[in-house]
Amino acid sequence: MVPSSFEDDRLSAFLSDRPKFKLYAAAQHLNNLRSIEARHVSLVAPKARIQAEIQIDSFLEQILGAVQSLFVQINEKLDLGIPIEQLDFGRVQSALSAKTKKIDLLSDLDRARQYGNWYWQLIELRDYSMRPSLIAKLVVVGPDDPAMIFFKKDPRDPDNSPPMELEVIPYFEQCLSSMERLIERIRNSDPMLV
Repeated sequence: MVPSSFEDDRLSAFLSDRPKFKLYAAAQHLNNLRSIEARHVSLVAPKARIQAEIQIDSFLEQILGAVQSLFVQINEKLDLGIPIEQLDFGRVQSALSAKTKKIDLLSDLDRARQYGNWYWQLIELRDYSMRPSLIAKLVVVGPDDPAMIFFKKDPRDPDNSPPMELEVIPYFEQCLSSMERLIERIRNSDPMLV
């Protein structure tokens, strides 16, 4: 069956909305993690570990890439003139202030990226992922209690690592939901971004 022009248009629109596409891709990696856990009982099971680490790394890249894609849209739609390879929070915020006076556009993101907050932790996890494994097993004693899988503390400085009490999958679910709401709020705050 050949896709209709309407379907082609919808697909093209979806693929051109890169923040939404990146969030969709992050959700797919999260679903893959759930499947791995369901098949192997644990993300750290020997047969699951490599695939779990691949999905974790990919989730982090996609969810953080959603913000980078949003920066590209803001830059283009608000005509900020920042070269794409130089897009980051500071430059976008500075250009917003100088060229549009829309200093509050990224205020929610600014709060989320402060030390210890969820977006800051995502960046830290992505940076930690350049080192040995991100995940560790906490064994709970009891016949009905499965092992719980948490993120490891930063091996560079475990005493000053952010707390990682959340299990991998529930934490990612929470972050994905927070990121979807954050991007929607930013986009809805300026008609040019909708």
